[in-house]
Amino acid sequence: MNRLVATRILRNYEHKVDIHNPDINIYIEVRNEGAFVYLDIIKDRLYTSGKKSLSRRATQTVLYETMLAILKMMAPVMPHQAEDIWSYVPEMQKNGKESILLSDWCVTNDKWVNPEIETKWSQILKVRELVTRTIEPLRAEKKVGSSLEVAVYLEAKDEKLLAYLKESESVLADTFITSQAFVEQISYQTQVNRMYQP
Repeated sequence: MNRLVATRILRNYEHKVDIHNPDINIYIEVRNEGAFVYLDIIKDRLYTSGKKSLSRRATQTVLYETMLAILKMMAPVMPHQAEDIWSYVPEMQKNGKESILLSDWCVTNDKWVNPEIETKWSQILKVRELVTRTIEPLRAEKKVGSSLEVAVYLEAKDEKLLAYLKESESVLADTFITSQAFVEQISYQTQVNRMYQP
């Protein structure tokens, strides 16, 4: 998921800002690139994982790079706000720049671009939407208090989708924000069961 966000949000930003309406454009770009879903998924990781955890540090890297890209886009039209945020960036992360206004414009970083990962995680996020829609009625009926009380059993008829899910099975529960997630092969269908404590 970190790689997907890096691929979507941090690529080609030098071509994506409409100077006539930049603040709205920046908001729309970040929103449309899945940032809200990403933040929902990573919040527990940031709170509970150890400071040296690889997943936590990878997430922090994506958040930092995203912040830096947004600040560079803000600087020409919202310099005071950009400078205020820049003042909270640790000195070691500023690359010797006293001001965000002295930074170069955003450029494409090829290491973030990975079409295979984007295709894979785009499909997984569609499954996440299905899982979320399936859980919501259970929450409304008070059969479950939260999605963390749920175990998800996924069945995929499509072989490519099944392969994507199998490859990522170890992180699906975190992605769906559920207690567990299992992948099987029969039909494209999602089942949701309550996890009862003994």
